[in-house]
Amino acid sequence: MSTCRDFRGKEVISRFNTDLNNRGVFFTDANGREILERRRDYRKTWRLNQTEPVAGNYYPINSRIFMKIHRRLLHDDSKGVGEPLNETGSDGEGLIVRAIN
Repeated sequence: MSTCRDFRGKEVISRFNTDLNNRGVFFTDANGREILERRRDYRKTWRLNQTEPVAGNYYPINSRIFMKIHRRLLHDDSKGVGEPLNETGSDGEGLIVRAIN
């Protein structure tokens, strides 16, 4: 039995804002299965004339959203490590962490 007494449909959304320089690129799941690269104000198959910046960048997300940005600190951030973070990995490009399902 529904507890919605106004008999109107509801949709819950989350809005993510950041000042990180990710060049407008981020990744979301597609129906909880594959990961798709998304680009703000961009369409791969046609030239986008963005007139609705919020609606035009609305993506359904079932389980995850993320950016590929490596975190490096020149000074300790006082969050437990006790030293600067500059782990470049064997290729010098930064560490890669992969999740296992």
